[in-house]
Parts: sequence; C-alpha cells; structure tokens
Amino acid sequence: MNYTLSDQLGIKIAKVRNSIKNEMEIALSPYELTTTQFVVLLKLCEKDRMTQKDLANETDYKQSALTLILDKLEAKGLVNRESKKNDRRAYLIAITNKGKELKDILINLSLELEKKVLQGISETEKDVFISMLDKIMENLSKE
Repeated sequence: MNYTLSDQLGIKIAKVRNSIKNEMEIALSPYELTTTQFVVLLKLCEKDRMTQKDLANETDYKQSALTLILDKLEAKGLVNRESKKNDRRAYLIAITNKGKELKDILINLSLELEKKVLQGISETEKDVFISMLDKIMENLSKE
C-alpha cells in the first residue's frame, strides 16, 4: 500500500476546512466581515448578550483573539461592550441593531455555502458524517 501525507485524515479535514473558509471569506467580503467575525455575530444573534468569557467558550476562540475580533466588530458598529453591573472588570458583549440587521443575510450565506458543499450528498450521508465528526471530537477531547 502506498500511503502518502495527502491520505491522512487530518490533512483531508484541513483541506476541506480551508476550502470552506475561503469560500465563506469570498461570500462575506461585500460585508467586510471575516469568518471569525461571522461566527461571533451569529453566536450573539442566538444569545443577544454574553460575557466575553462565555463567548470565547461558545466559539472556541481564545479570549485574546476574541478581544481583537470584538474590537473590529465594535469599530464597525456591530457590537457593544457594556460594563457588567456587579463586576466592573467584566463586560457583556451585545449585538447592536446594525449587527442584528445582518443576521438573515449571514444565515442565508451560510446555508448557500452548505448547499454547495453538500451537493450530491444525501441527508442520511450528511447525518452519518456529522455523527462521525462528533465522535472524532469526543475522542480528541478525552483525557
């Protein structure tokens, strides 16, 4: 058996991830958003406001990276930082009305990309694939 680096599961997953990210970056470019900003905005659309720590946990971004993402989103008027009443060191991150206006657009972009990615793949195959990815994540998170 000839086994090459490109046969490794991790390499294939990385290539797919990079291709999807590139497609999403292109779709988001008219809105001057990155994929990381997209993820943060959609999470805030779900929750409306969250602490930065909770937002970091929910998006799997490091707090230091999230700070930079939030700085850019705040400069664009898409999020606000609000002082937490019982802890002046902590902030609640809230999506603005301008940010909420992008929700449907961003969801549609995401759905269109998913449709493209899953062309020729049945709903059953998609469900099995998602289940397999969940198992892989579970395996990797075991200590």
